[in-house]
Amino acid sequence: MEHHASVRFRDNMLQLIDIMLDDIEDDEYCTYLKQFYILILGLDPKELITRFINSTFKLWVDLYSKDMNFFIKNAGVVFSLDVVKNEDKYKRHAEKITIMIQKLQSNDDTFWPMLKKYIQAFIKISLTYILETNMELEHFNPIMFMKNFNISLKIIET
Repeated sequence: MEHHASVRFRDNMLQLIDIMLDDIEDDEYCTYLKQFYILILGLDPKELITRFINSTFKLWVDLYSKDMNFFIKNAGVVFSLDVVKNEDKYKRHAEKITIMIQKLQSNDDTFWPMLKKYIQAFIKISLTYILETNMELEHFNPIMFMKNFNISLKIIET
C-alpha cells in the first residue's frame, strides 16, 4: 500500500520537474530532466521519499532558511535522491543540476521563490512521513525542527 505522504512527495517532485521543463530552453537539460522524471516515475513513492530524507535531512535547517546560493551549492545532494552512487557520475549530475538551476533563475527572477516553496514543501511532506511512519534518523528530532521553524502538520494515523 502506498503511503499518502510519499505519493504527495512524488507528485510534487514530478510537478516541479514539469515546471522546469516548461522553462528550460536547452535541449541537453530538457533531455536530462525527462530522464530524471522517468527515474522518479519508476521508483516506489516510499523509496523515493526515503531516499530524499536520508540524503538531505542534515541540510534541512539550511535548506529551509537560507538563500538560493546555499541551495545551488547543495542542489546535487537535494536532487540526487541517493541514486547516483558513482563519485564521477555524482559530480557530473550535481554540476548539471547546478547549471540548470542557475540558468532557470537567470531567465526568471520568480524561479527561486517558487523553488524554495517546493523545497520547503518537500521537507514538510518528509516530516509528515517521518512522524506517520515513526522513521528514526540519527541526530534528528523532527518535533524540534518543526518548533524551530513554526511548522504545524496534520498527521494521519496509519
